[in-house]
Amino acid sequence: LLSGCDIENNIDKLTGEQDKQVHALIERTKAHMVFVEGGSFMMGDGGGDDGLPWTRFTDNKPAHKVTLTSYSMGAYEVNYADFDLYTTVNEQPKTMWTKWDRDEVWRASEFPAGVSWYGAKNYCLWLAKLTELPFDLPTEAQWEFAARNRGENIL
Repeated sequence: LLSGCDIENNIDKLTGEQDKQVHALIERTKAHMVFVEGGSFMMGDGGGDDGLPWTRFTDNKPAHKVTLTSYSMGAYEVNYADFDLYTTVNEQPKTMWTKWDRDEVWRASEFPAGVSWYGAKNYCLWLAKLTELPFDLPTEAQWEFAARNRGENIL
């Protein structure tokens, strides 16, 4: 993980264009945050009205009640352009999915960035430092609650 010291030192080294891009990223990120009112829901595979589970997998069973406080999350996935700015500013190598299909490179600035959990976590910590807001990766429960429209059983 990056330390706060690394972030501070690299921010001081930005070129004029990088500084402009970072400020635009901060404003864009803030503008795209969506408030999710907290609540309770049954997390996992609770099955349908017929009593049968939706999937054959076991890692989402049994469904269990989860209660979340309100939070905000980004309306969009982070794209390669924004993640590349983060790696450039922090003097890290660009992230890359080297193979997709038939050894084609699947990467464009507007595509969602394919990064590790640690890369995503570090990106969020970097944004938190820049914006002075409590950015973090959503938990599995926060993600599922938002993706399922506050926990609705959506087929």
